[in-house]
Amino acid sequence: MARPERPLDAGDTPLLRFAADLRTLRWRAGNPTYRELSKLANYSTAVLCEAAGGRKFPSKAVTLAFVTACEGDTDEWATRWRKVADHLAPSRLEPDTERSPYPGLAAFQISDADRFFGRENLRKELLDRLREHRFIGVFGASGSGKSSLLRAGLAAAVTGPVVVLTPGPDPLHECAARLSDLVGESPAVLRAEFAADRAGLHRRISQALADRREDLLLVVDQFEEVFTLGADQAPFIDALVHATNAEGSRVRVVLGVRADFFGHCGSVPALREALRDRTVLVGAMTPEELREAVARPATDAGLTIETALVNRILADAGKEAGALPLVSHALRETWQRRQGIALTLAAYEAAGGIQHAIARTAEAVFTRLDAEQQAVARQVFLRLVALGDEDTKRRLNRAELDAGSEAVLAALTASRLITVDQDHVEITHEALISHWPRLRDWLGEDREGLRTHRLLTEATAEWKALNRDAGALYRGARLALTQDWLQRTRTRLSIDERAFLDASAATSRRQSRRLVRLVVLLVVLLVAVSGTTAYSLREQGRTADALHRETLQQVESAVLSESPMNPTDVAALAVADYQSDPTPQHRGQLFRWWYQGWTTPPRTPRTMAVLDPTGSFSASVTDTATIALAPEPADWPRKEIPAHGATVESIAVASDGKHVAVSYQDDVTDLWNTAGDPVLQRTWTGRRTYLSFSPDGRTLAIGETTANWRQDVSRYPQLELWNVNDLTVPVRTFANSWGQAAFAADAPRVAVRSMERGDGIRVYATDSAPTQLPLATRSDMLAPPMALSPDGGTVVMGAFDPHVPISMYTVQPDGDVKEVEEPVPAGGGTLQPVFSRDGTYVILPDDANGIAVWDIRDPHHPHEYAALSGWKGQVLAAAVSPDRRLTIITTETQLAVTLDVGSAIAGICGHLKENEPHVAEMWPSFAANDVLPMPCQQ
Repeated sequence: MARPERPLDAGDTPLLRFAADLRTLRWRAGNPTYRELSKLANYSTAVLCEAAGGRKFPSKAVTLAFVTACEGDTDEWATRWRKVADHLAPSRLEPDTERSPYPGLAAFQISDADRFFGRENLRKELLDRLREHRFIGVFGASGSGKSSLLRAGLAAAVTGPVVVLTPGPDPLHECAARLSDLVGESPAVLRAEFAADRAGLHRRISQALADRREDLLLVVDQFEEVFTLGADQAPFIDALVHATNAEGSRVRVVLGVRADFFGHCGSVPALREALRDRTVLVGAMTPEELREAVARPATDAGLTIETALVNRILADAGKEAGALPLVSHALRETWQRRQGIALTLAAYEAAGGIQHAIARTAEAVFTRLDAEQQAVARQVFLRLVALGDEDTKRRLNRAELDAGSEAVLAALTASRLITVDQDHVEITHEALISHWPRLRDWLGEDREGLRTHRLLTEATAEWKALNRDAGALYRGARLALTQDWLQRTRTRLSIDERAFLDASAATSRRQSRRLVRLVVLLVVLLVAVSGTTAYSLREQGRTADALHRETLQQVESAVLSESPMNPTDVAALAVADYQSDPTPQHRGQLFRWWYQGWTTPPRTPRTMAVLDPTGSFSASVTDTATIALAPEPADWPRKEIPAHGATVESIAVASDGKHVAVSYQDDVTDLWNTAGDPVLQRTWTGRRTYLSFSPDGRTLAIGETTANWRQDVSRYPQLELWNVNDLTVPVRTFANSWGQAAFAADAPRVAVRSMERGDGIRVYATDSAPTQLPLATRSDMLAPPMALSPDGGTVVMGAFDPHVPISMYTVQPDGDVKEVEEPVPAGGGTLQPVFSRDGTYVILPDDANGIAVWDIRDPHHPHEYAALSGWKGQVLAAAVSPDRRLTIITTETQLAVTLDVGSAIAGICGHLKENEPHVAEMWPSFAANDVLPMPCQQ
């Protein structure tokens, strides 16, 4: 006879209620014995008894196995398990009251040597190499444990003096600050000495150790910062190398470097020689090493750790060299959720495990902040990242942050997400950058804007260092670029950055006022001399107007035609013209010159061409009657679809370039799979002229013409949607519809032309039954091009007739439709309207050779943003990539222009700086007459 089950402890806690409900579930299942449950659940009877015992919270896997064996609802119990796990987890905003066996994201420090395990062999290798050589580089992937090895492994094992530093933006200052106590001198004096003489570091260390036997161990961790933070590398590197090579050297240097910066080190001759045959590679831990690193800190602290937890961590970590901070953080979170002295698999799963613990911690801390604090936290994290091909962490001077950020810093520090000392703030480990989705999204939103902000921060620091010298302020294009970025993004600036920008703007205004006063003074003098005031003023105005018109003509003739003017002259005129009068035409000239000055487009004649929605792939019909598919830029490398024999009517290309649809004038439509060599996937017959792909490239819309219906009155035209991976039957058919379909990029909507109750456009939902949002519009016998905004809320319909205005309609969520009261002026053409990926701009035809960019952030009051005209050849297609680059195909060229004024001006001004002598010779006549401002003033 089985023993009766032990009663639950007295009380009413979530854990006890959870156990009681498991017992109730077992009773409802017929009260099977635990031996019988064990056979069904594949867990031992002891584990199952413990799950329902109320003293230890079971793991999610054990819980669901128990529930399955009792024929319970696993989804319901998974939700209940999560709620109890969250309740048992302590608040991550509170600082630890006792020392954890695991440091989490932070590296092991020298004081943590007693809990640093698993790297004994590597530590011995490093000590042996250090006895042989005075200069060593330790390379490893981010997260491989380099910092912990250098501090808790190497530095803790050395008996002599040790100095550990990270370079930061001023490595000589960091080195001087860390050595000041050892040598008995102020950091400022030492830094000046090290910068003036590369032998200064060797001399000072030798003097400080004159009475000691041991050499100094100088550990430079995160050495890659000398490449990522704009540091002055040469003096620091020369001082280190000389200190180890000099006769009577008393220092041994160990560099900790991320493996992906090995090439950077090799590009510096002094480093290349110093590191020759003197490198140690830090790879992934072996299973035995990782097991010791996981279990020993817990057991030495008097805790128990489940074998199942150790095995699970070994399985999750695998052989990834960069998994160690993830392991340490997950173990720290598990320790926070421990049951008594036990570290359990259930607590590990509740923390999110290796893959989700960091993101869960960061997200929990962030969501507990109020809206104002969240905005501060966002800016703090963005400032703590150094942008690059692979983003890295950046040490932040606390002077960059306002006093109001202290509460946020305290919360982030308490959760070990950041590390704060008296002067600096930094992300505890770079793993947070790659594993927290919210931070990755922030970094990807506006990288050019982040770079603009970083330059502003550096310029502000330089201005303060020069005692707020007016010569260090922003001027001209740089000021305009920064002000445009700030107005567009509403970024939170520090007090110093705001003061810097305000001072820059004030200085710029004062200079403008001085110029105006000078002009007025000259006018007065002319009046006094001539005695004919009215006549003089009229003549002066006419002269200025004439000179200004002449300048504009020079700009237009140079930018819009093949002018013999020097490109540098044109650049200076284009920038200054835009600064003087930022109209859509001048903005378009600016964009056009940026293209013409930096791009040599291919000259492949085309009779027809299309682009995918982002401009990444183009399909075009060449003069050889073949269809060429090529990624942007055109003709590199390209695939050709064999000629069909009939004239091409229309083509469409999918966003991934893996499918091209072609209709021919012999009433044949082909779908080609172009993932590899082009393969014909399906052929349709019948007049199907209109083709378009959905934004994800998975759906092909095929539309007929009204002419086809009039030839066959037995049926109305229809539009079909086909799944390109299953071409047996159409996914959706829209009866009594014709022309080209327009898809929304971010919403399940498609716009089609309908013949029901009068010709017009209807917007359909594609993720449900054929729900339609009625939209009445003008009747057209032909099908002019149309487009649907990314959110499915705005429809733009073009016009073939250049005298007919372009129509724009807004579709409300409830189906209500409003026509824009301020229609876009007439500008007909065959160009397909295109929305930018964020829905703020729409590209429309302006004339056969022109494009108009309209700002529709307020769809009921659109306004022209830029006018780009005069391209060589008719404009056939256009598309806007997510980074606001406009790709354009004409009959003769394929090109790309930016839609960002700041990027265009910055690029042009960079070119002007390289050609400054020539610009200076060309410009005085304009500057002297105060016709246009000087471009790109720095």
